[in-house]
Amino acid sequence: MVSFFVVLLISIWGYKLIKILLNSKELTAFAREFDKLSKKYKFSEAQKSDRYKIEARHYRLLNKKTTISSLIWFFIEVVCIVLIYLGFAQKYFSSNLF
Repeated sequence: MVSFFVVLLISIWGYKLIKILLNSKELTAFAREFDKLSKKYKFSEAQKSDRYKIEARHYRLLNKKTTISSLIWFFIEVVCIVLIYLGFAQKYFSSNLF
């Protein structure tokens, strides 16, 4: 029973990690799209091109902050649950785990 919950927990962590990475990939795609638009309007409309460059930088910065923050909280969650398991569950239920 406990091994089922361990597998379930690992699956949930894998899902969360994949979602974090896909979100990062999506924000990177937005930044690339703004870079393309910036290059497209570089010679015809300089002001519009500059705005697209600023938005591309904004998305890159947002991507970096969001991804780092999400990864930090993900690893804090993993470490806390592992420590709880090692400190509590293994101590009190070591004979009935597997």
